[in-house]
Amino acid sequence: MELDARFKDHLPGLRMRALALADNALAADRLVRSTYLHCAYNAAEFLQHPNPRHWLLVAMERLVEPWRTQRGAERALDRLWSTGMEASW
Repeated sequence: MELDARFKDHLPGLRMRALALADNALAADRLVRSTYLHCAYNAAEFLQHPNPRHWLLVAMERLVEPWRTQRGAERALDRLWSTGMEASW
């Protein structure tokens, strides 16, 4: 129960950060849930950390990085596709 209480203490800030990182509110909620799951999996490390807010924010940033990379690749393909289509006209 201590894990849940400590996580909930930081939930408003996590939600604000997730909204800044994600494309929309649904993606932000998923990011917060993923951060909680990561936190639960690494509960001992989280509970012993001297700065739990920092621990959570770093965890969230690390979780969002693969998503950003994928989104960047998708955007690059979209640009390539649209440029290719324009050139073929």
